[in-house]
Amino acid sequence: MEFLKDIYWGEGIPEEYYPEILKSVERGFAKKDYQVITLCDGADQLEIYSGAATQKHGFRYDDKTVAGIASSREEALEMIRSITEECFQKRGDADLKAYLKSRGV
Repeated sequence: MEFLKDIYWGEGIPEEYYPEILKSVERGFAKKDYQVITLCDGADQLEIYSGAATQKHGFRYDDKTVAGIASSREEALEMIRSITEECFQKRGDADLKAYLKSRGV
């Protein structure tokens, strides 16, 4: 698992918790409430996983790139909408994976 250099954070997550949350996601112990947004391996753009899904044994060993962490499903969906708008403004398209990868891993 890898993380974008500048991942997106949900407004419901206090900044002082960022390092702790990153470690918990990386180790597979994320709180069940958190939503982890990753780049898709296939043709789709992004996937949302619950914190509970990150606790499954294989998740942390999968070749996933974490793009964002939100405090709820609604916040994760809003974050994806926001990323899409940002991508369209900067690139003129909706190739979210290429846009996010260009931001660095």
